Amino acid sequence: MALLLSLNGPNPGQRYLIPKGCAVLGRDADCEIVLGFSAVSRRHAQITLIDDDYYIEDLQSRNGTFVNGEAVRVM
Repeated sequence: MALLLSLNGPNPGQRYLIPKGCAVLGRDADCEIVLGFSAVSRRHAQITLIDDDYYIEDLQSRNGTFVNGEAVRVM
């Protein structure tokens, strides 16, 4: 199981376990990982496990999704 670590925002250092398969991140209470601050869209991004590799997809969020300071791009 993978781990998401919050570096900024209201809860720096917060750890979120990413369930196997797929997890949606956002402010909506129905998301697998709820991030409750205004810069995050209701359904912001999705993390998916494919063949032992994790992929992140921006779900057309208003502020974009960044990994290690790099914007996530559609391939």
